[in-house]
Amino acid sequence: TAQTNRIDATKVAYELFQDFMTQPTKYTKIDAPNSFKFYAEKLIEKQRTYLEVLDSFIRPLQTNFQVHQLLLPLRRLLLLGQRLRACQIV
Repeated sequence: TAQTNRIDATKVAYELFQDFMTQPTKYTKIDAPNSFKFYAEKLIEKQRTYLEVLDSFIRPLQTNFQVHQLLLPLRRLLLLGQRLRACQIV
């Protein structure tokens, strides 16, 4: 409030002090478990863990796919050889 003299300002300060003494929780800081920062950090940590798990799952698949791509022509040759032997051509 904008007060014009010291007496009014003193009264307002006293009223605020009395209000604080009767209801201290009204003027206290938000508890950490209920703050935005707490939930934001929790979400960031959850996403980081999710990405680490996803990366550990995808990396072997990528490696397996690359190996599969390298071995595919060899597998085709082996399969062709088996078919030729089955037909008694070779």
